[in-house]
Amino acid sequence: MKKIGAVIHLGIVVPSLEKALTVYRDKFGITDWEMADKMDFFSDKLVNGEIGIDFRNAIHRGEDVEIELIEPTVDSIFKTWLEEHGPGIHHVKFATEMGYSELMEISGKAPYLEIAWPDKKAIVGYADFLEDAGVLIELSNND
Repeated sequence: MKKIGAVIHLGIVVPSLEKALTVYRDKFGITDWEMADKMDFFSDKLVNGEIGIDFRNAIHRGEDVEIELIEPTVDSIFKTWLEEHGPGIHHVKFATEMGYSELMEISGKAPYLEIAWPDKKAIVGYADFLEDAGVLIELSNND
């Protein structure tokens, strides 16, 4: 039984938003990006148990897939990823009816990255399938 469907979001870590956007705009013609230089939404959220995370990002909300470019601005899990893996795909979100808890249980590991409300209820997490399937799978908490 198939538990995931189409790719609906790609999270890509890059060293420079400007350089990455030049490629997407000039070479691929993707010009509609929502930009954020500071992620205020995350300032009071728990990120892997610690308060806050900051990064710059640009999101293209396409008809078939959403592309998020993430530029680390401070020491964070995204900066560590960039240092360890270089630029590239960080996470993928698939269409699914699977709940957050089920996905995390299937991975058999703690989430690679989990963002939660101050009361510790998860908002979103990236299930760690790196060693076996080469990917972090993002899922919002819908259960």
